[in-house]
Amino acid sequence: MSALAQSTPSADLMNARSYLESLIVKKYSQQLSTRVIEGEFKVSASLQIAKVQPKEEDNKPIGDLDLTYINPEALYQSYSGEKEFIKNYWEDYAIKKVEITLGLKNNLGEELTKEVSEWFSKRVQDEFGKIGEAIIHTIKLPESKEIPPQKSIYESIKDLQSLVGLAVLALALILAAIIIKAMSGSAEKGQAAGINVSNKMEMQGDGAGGGIGSGEVASKNNGADEEGMVEKINRVKEQIIEIVPQLKNDLAYILKEWCLLGEQGIVQVACLAEAAGKVVNPLPLQEEFREDVARTFKSMRNMSTHERLEAYSQVYWDLLASLNLGSDTLHRPFSFVGGVKTSVLSEVLMQNSAKMNTIVTLYMSDSQRQRYLEEINESKKIELLNTAAELSDITEKELLKIENDLAPNFVTESEERMVSLDMTLTKLINSLTSVESLNILPKIQGNMMEEYKIKNPSLAFLHEWPDDYLRILFKGASTDEILNYLQIRSDMVTRVMAIVPPMTQAILKDDLAKETSLGEMERSVLLDSLLDKLRQLIGLGDINLETVFKNKLAATVPDINSSEDKIESDDSEKNVA
Repeated sequence: MSALAQSTPSADLMNARSYLESLIVKKYSQQLSTRVIEGEFKVSASLQIAKVQPKEEDNKPIGDLDLTYINPEALYQSYSGEKEFIKNYWEDYAIKKVEITLGLKNNLGEELTKEVSEWFSKRVQDEFGKIGEAIIHTIKLPESKEIPPQKSIYESIKDLQSLVGLAVLALALILAAIIIKAMSGSAEKGQAAGINVSNKMEMQGDGAGGGIGSGEVASKNNGADEEGMVEKINRVKEQIIEIVPQLKNDLAYILKEWCLLGEQGIVQVACLAEAAGKVVNPLPLQEEFREDVARTFKSMRNMSTHERLEAYSQVYWDLLASLNLGSDTLHRPFSFVGGVKTSVLSEVLMQNSAKMNTIVTLYMSDSQRQRYLEEINESKKIELLNTAAELSDITEKELLKIENDLAPNFVTESEERMVSLDMTLTKLINSLTSVESLNILPKIQGNMMEEYKIKNPSLAFLHEWPDDYLRILFKGASTDEILNYLQIRSDMVTRVMAIVPPMTQAILKDDLAKETSLGEMERSVLLDSLLDKLRQLIGLGDINLETVFKNKLAATVPDINSSEDKIESDDSEKNVA
């Protein structure tokens, strides 16, 4: 072998190295295609070779990775099934370094790029050890230049129409100049020409943008606005229908507060009747307000679309506030005076201080305030105005005292305002963790809890379910979810083990005998997953909570800490030789 041949690999050796590099590229490209879409990355490989001294036959071979070399034949065999193809080329050479480069396009996103880069680096390190090196860089994409869209025939004609219009305008100016010149030559001819020009301009004005054409455009715009508002009204109605069933217990109080507001509130009640009449029928409306609501309901057809949209929006926001903050947020001070006859109101207020009278007028509706002022004499009006001129603000405590002092004159004991507390239970339960709910809720008794069970899917009351419904739920649950539930609710072990398949029984029996290694967070995740499956079954109609609790088992408070139902290993199994 010549000196050049000794220092430089032969052509055959270079071909063999290139072939081996292509195999590495092919393998890594295939593996990357399972993580990144093809075309979004590029892989290249480079092998550095070095001549090594032949080993003596008696010497014990040293591991390739320990010498920071790798046996090329072994590497080739791991990437290809052909052993003899390049074997002879590597008798005197070893691979000193494997350099694999990965290029990722910069449109993959930071998170995916980081994930793929970490995987690629670890893969190269695990496979090639010390001699492996992973190089990762980002391929910058050329900035896309927006190509202006080709104009359609219609747009081209439109542009041409504009040019034609300018040409016509120029021609009209030329004709006007000629006519004016002719007018200076003859008064009689000029007068006739002036009349003709006037007629022409009137005709042009009628056809160019004014008159009928302008009215048609305005009509189209108004029609589009009208359709948009009608669509908004329909969307608000749908939102109202979704909220109303959740406020079933508060609806009577909400309607009363609206009616006490006067005309505006009566309109809101009528809107609610139109939107949600099928959901809540009849409305829990007090008899004294029915006539006013019925009259307003019939006259709603005369309301403009804009007025209807405002009224429906106010209904939605009031209902939403009641749902999230409690229906008592709708209470308006002195609302009890809204349905009182003006003569009675005047008589009662006459016996109280001017300050109280002035404050009460602030919370009257506009029509009621006007009727009240018509009822009192001039000196009383002056007294009210003088008091109003001196008042700038008042504390909430003082306002509440004035309201409470005046209320007995109008409100009987049976009509006293009731504050709904039914949301208290739900809000407290929602503040518990999933594990706490499972342990605590079965111990709670009360009428509101019975209603809560039917309206709110929960795993805490499965001990009251008949076996048929339990079987439906646990049929779609994973073994981990069932095991987690039984580790928390040991009182349910016997019932659940009786309804699950034999293979699941065997797995649960072994796992229940062991201590759980799950933390509070992991347990909650498994419970939430099982609860989601319950919600899906309810949504599909496979489980109906009202039917479940109608046929429920005898409601007894379970002993959750009882160990009677825990599965222990059979002693006979332990003693099997």
